[in-house]
Amino acid sequence: MLNEIAPAAVPVAVESMTEAIRVAVAQLETDLARVRSLIADLRPVTLDELGVEAAIEDLAERARSHGLAVSLGVDLAYEQGGAPGRHTSELETTIYRIVQEALTNTQKHSGARTASVNVEQDQAAVRIAVRDDGSGFDTTATNGGLGLLGMHERVERLDGTLHIQSAPGQGTTVRARLSARRETRTQQRSAAGPGAAASGCQ
Repeated sequence: MLNEIAPAAVPVAVESMTEAIRVAVAQLETDLARVRSLIADLRPVTLDELGVEAAIEDLAERARSHGLAVSLGVDLAYEQGGAPGRHTSELETTIYRIVQEALTNTQKHSGARTASVNVEQDQAAVRIAVRDDGSGFDTTATNGGLGLLGMHERVERLDGTLHIQSAPGQGTTVRARLSARRETRTQQRSAAGPGAAASGCQ
């Protein structure tokens, strides 16, 4: 009896195994895509290749694609060709991550329709301000969760300051001040920078 059943069961077993492999491969591809997305969010290729302004514009575009109207103003000397060297990699990443986290919180929690992002600098510091017209929250009643905690930690590592202004029904403003730090000649990255990239496309 076993000999009669086994041959008929083989195709079913093979088909079942093939389907299991297909599902496993599909899941692996999904997981890899998520990992790549996480890595890109931590420090996107755009930030290294084109600079802070292009990377923040990409964040704003993603927020716009989810229905949030974002106005953007970035005035950094290197980005405009007014300084010979970039800010340090750590400072650039911190600028990017503060804007990213602020916009993420706006989209997830505030119900805002509009937001504005401003990044500017003088000789001593880079200043960041992200505002939204969302529901706001009581800053005395909550620590703001892991997102705001992460922003505080990043800013403190660079001896900067971070202020969160919000109240129920009055939107939220995130302000950060970071000391300007530029790469030394030996630290300068091989990339030609935003100005060179733009001129090369003309």
